[in-house]
Amino acid sequence: MAKNTKKTKQRRVSRSPRFYPATIILTSLILSIASPVRASAHDACAQDQDFLVTAYYSPLPNQEHYYLGSYEKDITFNGRGIAGADGTKVYPGMIAAPEEYAFGTRIELPEIGVVGTVHDRGGRIVTGDNGTHRIDLWMGEGEEGLARALEWGAKKVVGKVYGADHEEAPAEMFSLAAFPAPESALRHLPSNPIALLESSDPRFGETSSSVAAIQYTLAQLGYFDHDLTSYFGDVTRDALKAFQRDATLAGNGEVADQKTRETLVAHSKIASALPVPLPGDDILLRGTSGKSVRVLQRVLSLLGEYHGELDGEYSQELMSAVYRFQSGRTIVQSLADTGAGMVGPQTRRALLTTWREHRIGEKGGSAIVASL
Repeated sequence: MAKNTKKTKQRRVSRSPRFYPATIILTSLILSIASPVRASAHDACAQDQDFLVTAYYSPLPNQEHYYLGSYEKDITFNGRGIAGADGTKVYPGMIAAPEEYAFGTRIELPEIGVVGTVHDRGGRIVTGDNGTHRIDLWMGEGEEGLARALEWGAKKVVGKVYGADHEEAPAEMFSLAAFPAPESALRHLPSNPIALLESSDPRFGETSSSVAAIQYTLAQLGYFDHDLTSYFGDVTRDALKAFQRDATLAGNGEVADQKTRETLVAHSKIASALPVPLPGDDILLRGTSGKSVRVLQRVLSLLGEYHGELDGEYSQELMSAVYRFQSGRTIVQSLADTGAGMVGPQTRRALLTTWREHRIGEKGGSAIVASL
């Protein structure tokens, strides 16, 4: 499938803890884990191989539910779901595998009753260095395929690899009916804030749909500029740490505790209901003037940081107010630091978060969360 796809991490079916149905899924830095270990897809003999098996689906227009909230975003993430990378029309039993696997390679997964054929690639279907190869199973189209992919999540199993010309390769065996597609799986989509409220405390190193929900919400708030991966790695930690700092929450970004998750939900809710101040991406600094500077003066005045005129002029008094705001949130340490007294992307995010905190305080954060 000409897709950008995908997906999440996994368990050995009978021994490892089950990962939360994360995924259509899901993508990830962590999923650059797979490597040529016991098997090569080009070997003449069938070889045993450890697999991390994830799932993807084909989005359809006018679904009520999408993994990333819209048809356009889901086809970017999963591909259009029409054909595999070799041109084969999508069908149950199609597998997306790393480039080391020739098209036509047959893969048998006895633990889950599947025999499929490699016809597809994926931008995140790669091999790494720990002996496990990641592959993707196509789980159907539309909301049923999405629910099936979410319910499947990711599983670590042992399989057999048969080269494309292997005479003893078993026949394909794959029935979509064997994989549940409960409607309840759709209510845990990352775009639904309830996924944050119902989760446990996601932490650094974890892969789950709860992590994807945190990434999605942080992206909405301007903190996470990366593909959703479902993996709680360095990028997610740093984004969460910045949000916790700006929202004056305790934490170093390594755990999304209940208070952090509730605050994320409240910010997401209020951000969608209120106009956003400080529009645009302009750098504001001493000597600039205009509407954006006037809005900055109003926001800082509302927050009690600025007591001068609302005249749209970036004066020394306004610069000092910006610096006090920055130093109070450890964005800068001294006036000699780059960006001190200026409003760039990091200070803008902090101002917006503090502004939302002010509005949440007016409306009552618990009431916002309870309304979901």
